[in-house]
Amino acid sequence: AYRLLGLINDTLDISKIEAGALELFVEDDININKELKTIVETAKGLLQTDAVIIEQDIQPDLPLVTGDKQRINQILLNLVSNACKFTEKGIITIGAKQHDDTIQFYVKDTGAGIASEDFVKIFETFGQTRVGLKKGRGTGLGLPISRRLAEAHGGTLTLESTVGVGTTFTVTLPIKPEQLSPTVAKN
Repeated sequence: AYRLLGLINDTLDISKIEAGALELFVEDDININKELKTIVETAKGLLQTDAVIIEQDIQPDLPLVTGDKQRINQILLNLVSNACKFTEKGIITIGAKQHDDTIQFYVKDTGAGIASEDFVKIFETFGQTRVGLKKGRGTGLGLPISRRLAEAHGGTLTLESTVGVGTTFTVTLPIKPEQLSPTVAKN
């Protein structure tokens, strides 16, 4: 049931994004350290094997961020769940640090890796690779949605990968995006 709900939500999200109708619920005081703690715990829960360990490389005192907390979590959870799905042994590292007026998040795995000719495809709507289709648990929408959500925050989502070695996805988000103002004024 949860998987079906996920498929429906992904499809609704990409429809809204492609129609330019996705609204962000913007807050100006998101505690990224607190959010990442939950994401790390979720990652540990997703792993079905003792052959993979989760490592953290998270700056302890990250500044409060302006953005849509649920959508930022959605980006990071997509990346973390992919890493858990495609890593059979080794290490998944979840990292975050401040870099100038941005926060850089990364999820690095020692999984199957992605061929460079598939880099464009995985960010296309429903664009799954053969390995992704073989694993078969998803819509092929997680990465396109995540990239569009990062861009909606004035940020980016990029990757580096080597087949057989692993993949690193990096999300860079502005701490205070100029184009986003809080949806709800503070009393």
